[in-house]
Amino acid sequence: MEFTIRNMMEQDKQEVLDMMRVFYASPAVQSNGSDEIFENDIRTCIEGSPYLEGYVFENEGQLLGYAMAAKSFSTEFGKQCVWIEDLYMKPESRGLGIGSKVCRRGGSPGSGRRK
Repeated sequence: MEFTIRNMMEQDKQEVLDMMRVFYASPAVQSNGSDEIFENDIRTCIEGSPYLEGYVFENEGQLLGYAMAAKSFSTEFGKQCVWIEDLYMKPESRGLGIGSKVCRRGGSPGSGRRK
């Protein structure tokens, strides 16, 4: 399946919020979170924080899923590292290789490969 990875934008807020509610209510996550936290996370991504990046996966204008990546610094390796905090695909988009393709890219979903 062809899909585009792009930065999360204002127009995505409600749909990403809905996906976060499903994700954080699932057994994949140990914390339930709250709308207040989710909305803050989305706002932080959209406003261009240097610490948190938000991405959506899209096909023909339809969102397939989202990811959030947090940046930190590793004193062990002496360089920046990126943690994929959330990686969620809508049920109808699972099994199409999107998540695998994102993970194979390395680094944050919207970047080139990082070492």
